[in-house]
Amino acid sequence: MGNQFLSSLEVMTSHSHCPTVLLDAETLLSCGLLETLKFSVLELQEHLDTYNGKREAAEQWLENCRKTFGDKDGCQRGTTQTQVTNMSDELALLESCLKAAETGSEGQDAVRLPDEAQASTETAIQSLIETLRARDFTSALNQVKLFRSLWPCDIFGSEADDAVQTLLHIYFRHQTLGQTGCVAVLGPSGDASQASGRLMELNLQIRQALSQAQGPVRLARPAMVR
Repeated sequence: MGNQFLSSLEVMTSHSHCPTVLLDAETLLSCGLLETLKFSVLELQEHLDTYNGKREAAEQWLENCRKTFGDKDGCQRGTTQTQVTNMSDELALLESCLKAAETGSEGQDAVRLPDEAQASTETAIQSLIETLRARDFTSALNQVKLFRSLWPCDIFGSEADDAVQTLLHIYFRHQTLGQTGCVAVLGPSGDASQASGRLMELNLQIRQALSQAQGPVRLARPAMVR
């Protein structure tokens, strides 16, 4: 029975991933939401650690953000209500394309860029944005590696960082410059059918083991002495 419990734990931990939350800096700073969002993220982390697959917790968190923005009357440069732009689908699609390109780009030669693109971090970012818009995802990933060698531990991260996540952050930051109320929540797709089936199978095995353990105990008859 112990093996079934260990298998259940393994299934749940292998399918539990915390989402990535992206928010534009203008909204984060202008409304004083930093501490509120820190608490919300910690609360979301607790929910995800407690039970796998609580996608509704992220949706509820997003709804709370919408309510928070709407209640902050007058804090957005005199506006009466802040419109929330949900970029989750756009970023999720970009993430999928980048991961597919990353899988198929192993062993390819390093990218060559004109000197203009390597003149500064600003021109490098512009080169990345144009490459992403052209849907040349393999080139974008290679550019990140090149820019990390030119500007280590800068906006392009380090070699240990995930290049896909770095590109997502840069793209979101560029798309939300000068805007407010932009948010994106990236995480697992929510399709837990395979894990659910495995957990049901393990649950059945555990119930059968418990039923056998709690069954009537048959005592052997003592031998008759003649």
